Amino acid sequence: MRARGFCLGVLLGLSGCGTILALTDAGPGNPLVYGGVRLEAGFLHEVFTTEGDPSASWGRMFTPLVILDLPFSLVLDTAVLPVTIPWALLSGEDEPDGG
Repeated sequence: MRARGFCLGVLLGLSGCGTILALTDAGPGNPLVYGGVRLEAGFLHEVFTTEGDPSASWGRMFTPLVILDLPFSLVLDTAVLPVTIPWALLSGEDEPDGG
């Protein structure tokens, strides 16, 4: 019973961490629209493409947590689209040419 409660607590604690980070650190160069998913996908790309780099090895221990959080960030990013799309359009953040 305690293990189930612990797992539920971890999942709820992780729910949408990438989205929250992306929204609180919104600025030049940081995407707003689906920012949480982009942040976590970028993290996973960085971890899996930097072989032999000792500074990237610490990220490998967070990989399971990022993978668990990815669906929650997707749902939360979708829920905040009515806010992030106008925000990105008005600020010019998500322009394809880099803004």
